[in-house]
Amino acid sequence: MKKTFLTILLLLTGVFLSAQSIDTETQHLIDLAVSIRQAEPEQREQAWNNASSALSSDKAWTIMDEIVPHQNECRMTDRSVQWFSLNRILSQKSGYETNQVRGDFNNGENPDFNYSLIERSIKAGLTAEYDLKSREGDQVFVLVPFDPSNTTLEAEVSRQGVTLAKGTRKKDGNIYLFIGKDQNVKPKDVLHLTVTNKGSQGATYVLINHNGRK
Repeated sequence: MKKTFLTILLLLTGVFLSAQSIDTETQHLIDLAVSIRQAEPEQREQAWNNASSALSSDKAWTIMDEIVPHQNECRMTDRSVQWFSLNRILSQKSGYETNQVRGDFNNGENPDFNYSLIERSIKAGLTAEYDLKSREGDQVFVLVPFDPSNTTLEAEVSRQGVTLAKGTRKKDGNIYLFIGKDQNVKPKDVLHLTVTNKGSQGATYVLINHNGRK
């Protein structure tokens, strides 16, 4: 009996870990953001150029510019915060072949893309909120803070007031949110993302989404 229980527990643990795994493309996008934040100031331009080149050759992603900027975000002119300056790359590369014209639907809602990302920011002590549509199936959201040692970010995803996932900060300093298939996310659903900065300084982060679409 004890052996049977242990076997079932191991199987359930395996399913749980599988549901919370990071696939290769998501990890690739995380690594690109991390490469910029880890670069020394004098090396940051080169890191930025390397990330630009890598994103240019990667056709799996698109910019998540369907989300509306929130009033509690930092101003781009705020020099007290450090920026990835990633949105400029994303706007230029936007995940499309060079002969394709960018349109209103070339964002995270586009069914041709399972991966989207964007840089966002948030002022100290405040909360920013975003609505995400056209997501389906299992979802992974990752927040990559520019300065994981000094920022205290918290994140949560809900649907119609019901929490689907709360962010977990891992050893790499990034915040991960996992929504399993059992939550039955449909394209018509509106996922509500809230990000709170409990630190004493404004913070920037790269938001990455893997939209399972199945």
